[in-house]
Amino acid sequence: MKKRTTRRVLFAALLAAGLAVSSHAAIERTETYPPGLFTDVSETAWYEDSVITTYEYGVMNGKSATLFAPDDTLSVAEALTLSARFHALTAGKTLSSETTGLWYDPYIRYMKENGFIRDGSFDDYDRPIKRYEFAEILNAVCGTLPEINAVDAIPDVSCELPYQKAVLSLYRAGILTGNDAEGTFGANTNLLRSEIAAMLSRVILADKRVGKTYPSVSGELPSAYALIDCVDGTGRKGLSNGWTYDNRFDLMNTTGSQKNFIHDESDTEFYALKRRFEVQKDGKLTLEALVDVMSSDGGVYLVFENDGEEPVVGLREKDGFWELFGENATLSDIAVPKDKRTPVVFRMTLDLDRKNAYCLVDEKTIGSVTLPDKTLSRLVLGTTEKGKGTVKLNHLKLDKNYALDEHFFVSENSVGKVPDGWNVTGDFAVEKIETEFGDDVFSLRGSKATAERKVDKVSGGLVFETRLLLPEDGDSAAFSVLSEGKDAVKIKYRNGKITAGDTDLGTYTSNVWQTVAVKADTKKESADIYINGKKKATVACAAKEFDGVVLSADGKTVWFDDVRVYGNPEKPADYPTKPQIASSDDYEVGMNMCYLWRDSESLEGWDSVSPFAEFEPYLGYYDDGLTETADWELKQMAEHGVDFINVCWYAPQERMTAPVKKMRYSHAALNEGYMSAENSEYVKFCLMWENSTRYVGASNFDEFKEYIWKYWKEYYFSDSRYETLDGKALLTVWSLGNFVNTFGGVQGAVEAVEFMRTELMQMGYDGMVLLFATTQPVSQDTYGTISFIGADGTYNYHWSAAGYNPSVQISGNESNLKAAQAMASHSVPTVSIGFNDIGRNNSRDPIISVDDHRKVCEEIKKLLAGSKTDSWRDRTVMISTWNEYSEGTYIAPTASTGFEYLENLRKAFTSDTSDHTAVDAKPTEAQKERVSHLYPTGHAPIRRYQFEKTDAEKVAEDTENLLPVMRFDMANEEQNAAWNAMFGIDGFAKENGVISGSSSRADYAVYTTFPDLPETSDMPILHIRMKTSEKANAEIFFITSSDGTWNNVKKMNVALGEPNEFHDYYVNMSTLASWKDKLVSLRFDPCTMPASFEISLIEFMNYPVKLTPTVTINTRTLSLPFDPVPNGDDYDIVGEADAGFYSMLRVYYEWNRTDGILTLKTADKKTLVFTVGKDTVNVDGKEVTLGAKFALRDGLPVFSVKKLCELLGYTCEISPAEIKITAASQKELDYLASLKPNEWYFDSYGDDEGWVTQNCSVEVSDGKLNGLPVNGDPAVKHSVDFDASEYTHLLLGIRYTDALADQRAQLFFITETDGAYNARKCINVRYDADGKEHKDGDMVELVFDLHSNAAFKGKITGLRLDPFGVNVPFEIDYIKCVYDETLPTTPPDESEEAALTEDIKPTKPTSAELKYGEISDGVTVDTNGDAVISLTLEPDGNESVWRIRSTSSGETYTYFDVMMQFEKGKTYVITYKVYPTVDSAENTYSGTIIGGSLRYGSGDGIVYNHAFASTANKGSGEWFTETAEMKIDDSYVPSVQDCFRIWGKPINGKGIGFLIAEISVKIKE
Repeated sequence: MKKRTTRRVLFAALLAAGLAVSSHAAIERTETYPPGLFTDVSETAWYEDSVITTYEYGVMNGKSATLFAPDDTLSVAEALTLSARFHALTAGKTLSSETTGLWYDPYIRYMKENGFIRDGSFDDYDRPIKRYEFAEILNAVCGTLPEINAVDAIPDVSCELPYQKAVLSLYRAGILTGNDAEGTFGANTNLLRSEIAAMLSRVILADKRVGKTYPSVSGELPSAYALIDCVDGTGRKGLSNGWTYDNRFDLMNTTGSQKNFIHDESDTEFYALKRRFEVQKDGKLTLEALVDVMSSDGGVYLVFENDGEEPVVGLREKDGFWELFGENATLSDIAVPKDKRTPVVFRMTLDLDRKNAYCLVDEKTIGSVTLPDKTLSRLVLGTTEKGKGTVKLNHLKLDKNYALDEHFFVSENSVGKVPDGWNVTGDFAVEKIETEFGDDVFSLRGSKATAERKVDKVSGGLVFETRLLLPEDGDSAAFSVLSEGKDAVKIKYRNGKITAGDTDLGTYTSNVWQTVAVKADTKKESADIYINGKKKATVACAAKEFDGVVLSADGKTVWFDDVRVYGNPEKPADYPTKPQIASSDDYEVGMNMCYLWRDSESLEGWDSVSPFAEFEPYLGYYDDGLTETADWELKQMAEHGVDFINVCWYAPQERMTAPVKKMRYSHAALNEGYMSAENSEYVKFCLMWENSTRYVGASNFDEFKEYIWKYWKEYYFSDSRYETLDGKALLTVWSLGNFVNTFGGVQGAVEAVEFMRTELMQMGYDGMVLLFATTQPVSQDTYGTISFIGADGTYNYHWSAAGYNPSVQISGNESNLKAAQAMASHSVPTVSIGFNDIGRNNSRDPIISVDDHRKVCEEIKKLLAGSKTDSWRDRTVMISTWNEYSEGTYIAPTASTGFEYLENLRKAFTSDTSDHTAVDAKPTEAQKERVSHLYPTGHAPIRRYQFEKTDAEKVAEDTENLLPVMRFDMANEEQNAAWNAMFGIDGFAKENGVISGSSSRADYAVYTTFPDLPETSDMPILHIRMKTSEKANAEIFFITSSDGTWNNVKKMNVALGEPNEFHDYYVNMSTLASWKDKLVSLRFDPCTMPASFEISLIEFMNYPVKLTPTVTINTRTLSLPFDPVPNGDDYDIVGEADAGFYSMLRVYYEWNRTDGILTLKTADKKTLVFTVGKDTVNVDGKEVTLGAKFALRDGLPVFSVKKLCELLGYTCEISPAEIKITAASQKELDYLASLKPNEWYFDSYGDDEGWVTQNCSVEVSDGKLNGLPVNGDPAVKHSVDFDASEYTHLLLGIRYTDALADQRAQLFFITETDGAYNARKCINVRYDADGKEHKDGDMVELVFDLHSNAAFKGKITGLRLDPFGVNVPFEIDYIKCVYDETLPTTPPDESEEAALTEDIKPTKPTSAELKYGEISDGVTVDTNGDAVISLTLEPDGNESVWRIRSTSSGETYTYFDVMMQFEKGKTYVITYKVYPTVDSAENTYSGTIIGGSLRYGSGDGIVYNHAFASTANKGSGEWFTETAEMKIDDSYVPSVQDCFRIWGKPINGKGIGFLIAEISVKIKE
């Protein structure tokens, strides 16, 4: 009969309840054993004496009068009964025999009453008891027994196990002896009656206890590695690096999103987050996880499964508590969060060799269970069908083969407490310190303390490792490796020096995290000591085995973290060999290196490229944190002439407030993989400071020096492998603008560069070479800035998408070098392969051919040959890039290119001309397996390859059948009049049947506007006939009625044909999701490199009438790249995951690209397995005929839709117009039908319902849109499409807090004729507008009267809600537009209403002058909703100037509008003085446009830009003045929107800010 389970016995309570040794003497012999009493106990049996003793002392009886049954197992109930009897005898207590139920109830009750067990200590009283379970009970019942054996370890009982102390105590007392000479315990075996008799007889009679000498227990450890390293639970589609989201019940998921959380409110649904890993049969696994949990009714679980998806071991909620289960189960008294989603820390150890598992939840021990004899291959976090719950994945690591793997990762409740498993003296406790990226913000802190941690005895090659931080010079610390409890090796930090005994290990810098590694070998009797990745000494170490570590602190504050013990075995015979060096004295070849292939925080990981076979490295989907991976890569580079790698270095945080412990992304690859690699001596390294805003790490010079520079010196510049050019340390930096901004401006940058150069010279370098990265041609002005701050030049990290064209690279290298030399600077020539970023941005672009790549290499040699500086400048070349697979810029050996690019380098830049056939060999499968543990074999998301054009693109290419919609024939003066130069063009002309121009820059454009606002859906194809003087890319940008800004979301690349001849380009604009609503303006950039152009035709076109049916699933249209193909009475369609095919069908899919196996799982628990090339599908284990072989089309599975629906159990109705699939219940369909447009209730967990953020992050939970601002100006935006007359009000339900007492909410809107959010289109509502008193926590409703703003008319295309102007969290219950005439209204101001009518008379000044904060009468200033205007003092002066600050988190133009009107036919003289400041991320910028324009219309309702000063040469830090003359058209009609505008073009994905001192707009006299 089953009983409730609970956690293991609490030892402290049990020992307190046990008896002293002397009490055992009270047991009296009460019976005499008649010879032959039990016929199954022979005189020669090893246990005969034990049976006699337990019988005579009244502890055990036979199972019958004549049978003892020595080989029978003992049930839990029987074992507890024996224990109760024994304790009652020794304690002189009376056992009640009263029972109203089961025979063993009195004994169970007795054991509970005396504190030996509690409710649920066992999951089943009738099952056999395990040896370890009885050992725990017996040890507790017996109390302290005299020790007669010196034993400190048992072969198969880890010192980490909860029951180890109890078992060890019984061994020392001679009660347990083990099953063999080594003392093996057999913890998980069932206990026999003969064995328990032996144990009890030894407890009863001291002379029967066994004295025994045990051999030493130690073992060699295999290599350790990670199986899962997820430091953040988000990714490209919500999850990455092998995680999947079981979404088969997610009705609202129409995009295939892979969420990192699940929410289950139903007792019929179940959800899961799943992660497959390589099959595990042996070794020790350690799990560390932070998961948000809420559960009820047995809802939530965390389980390890085998390949058959059978649960093997895990945690689950049972009766409101956590239960650990395996072959048996134990229920804890740790409550599962029920009413609120709560972060929970799980730590679990799975010993597959010893077949046991134990677990801690929030640092509280649950206990241990026996592991079934099964493999493990999948980790699942989920909810059960009957239960309810929420799970959110935040952080999860699964490691293998670590003897100790301690990161002090704890729950918030354990801050300030001693960590579990450590013997601490003094004040060591876990505290918070943010020193790395992610949720691991905990480390061990103490002042005068020690912390000892035992490990199972180990021998052979081993690594003992920790990190420590001494914030002040007077602090001291030590790290000891123990053998037999004594120091075998001890590393001391004191007074700036590091020692190991009498061995000097060098010096250290305070307030820099130190990494200490002792690589010991008991066979060699020595230990190598590494400090911060560098070998410092080899010391003698005669220890034969090791059994622990000790951390010591003596000072004001000392921190420790990341204490690990793992194996360092001999290298396998097929380990990568030392390279056959390809060298040259003529060139110094550097390789750009970006490590993104270990954790998933990069939002990518291997999931971004595994769908595409072409990107698969020869090494497989490797772990770049492994030394063997590094040795392979370094070998391949050294054999092809690479001298150094230029490694991206990311700070953990945007702004460090504590010393760096581990850099973001690349720490394992550089600090562990490279620095431990044998082949690192052949390829040096340098740093590229990836100082993008989120990684910059410092906001000023002092922070940089303290937190970044000191770390670099300690770890990198002090390494003999650091790259030098002419004896100077090489440092590269990603962003010049951010560099300057970090140090407070250009002068601060000068001081920073001089500081770094001086510091490096003090370290022994001859100076510093400082280079800045770029991806395009660079202006002379930029090189002037670089020279001024004391830096040395630039190099190209890549050449962008146009780089597939060799002429782009060749001319770019030439122009950059020429521009640099003109400013006494330098540009390091770079060879790239292009930028095929289909993995990251889903856009396939070509890459350079091998022949063209070789051509670029040869041209670089010519370029370098012309350099005569007699320095590093004459020989240094950069290669882009080794491993940027998701950007499609890589030359590492892969399935598509092999070693061909590398061979180009070897042949061009080295003197090695040998045959490389044998050298350039692919790693074997065995070699690949050793470095590919971290990514599941075969796993890949389903994504389209984009080798085949979509049907829409094919139709677009069928130009004879395309239908013209709007035509601009440049030979027609009326039609070409619509097109004008926008910026960057010299000699713009409209003659000889073309519009033409040229540019010396890589960024220039023409543009037009569309007065009639055509629908984009009516003209999906853009046809351009053009010739250019160069072959690169063209770019198309556009503005729509729902998005009034130029940005990369609305951008299309066009690969250009051969130069100097006309080509027809047919561009399918509808492939962009942003090609929607009405078209307002279009901008065309003819070429992405300096060139001349001629355009003879631009026209919009549409397809002929489409005859194929539309596919709908649950009434919602499915957008697919290929039209349905008729197949008899069925249709074939493709299953594209990103289009929502599987999520809308409500099936969970797993795709094994390697084996071509697709698995689909349905809500009713069907499993369908399709295999490419087979004409059957396996349905729940049975083969079902498909009628055709399962195949792929452009990487996408092809299904016969009726057959698929039949297999899935869905209905499918086919008509000429529609393929209608129903995969939902009627109740669900009714719910979908009930959803009203423009009402948002946030009832679907995790579904933001299309609201996008500005200056905040949001999460939908508990029926609310919960927002967390990043500053005091948070907002959420949504595209809409309705006529203003459809609604009277917008209602906002929001949580009130006391911080909002004097706040107001703002509703901004845009229209199809004015697509910019600005103050003219804003409605304000104060939180006290209803006159009621609101309490903190109340849900209040704000009522926005939409028509109180006269501009709320016509087509409304967007809404933006700014809930308040303070930096506090917000909680929105609903947002809904309503038509309700009973709600209060406020008529718009009459003058405002009049100002918006079409026939407007001039009412504003027709000239304007602004000077140092003063404005001429009648003139006002304004900006767009993504910027703010204020007054400030000019830099280095006392005059007031206007400050325009961009608040946009995206790529948005910044405007300063002088609201005025004009006189038609008049010529205006415009002058303005501007000072560029910083972008929206507070970074300086360069190389952008701050232009001017007069904005006015001709009575057609459209306001046009008449732009000037469009040169992209503006950058932070200097005043400039622009002057222009502009004539107002004779057709001018005044409008309320007329203005003079200064506009700033975004740069590096950010809006820009600037100061304005003077503006003059006057009629020319």
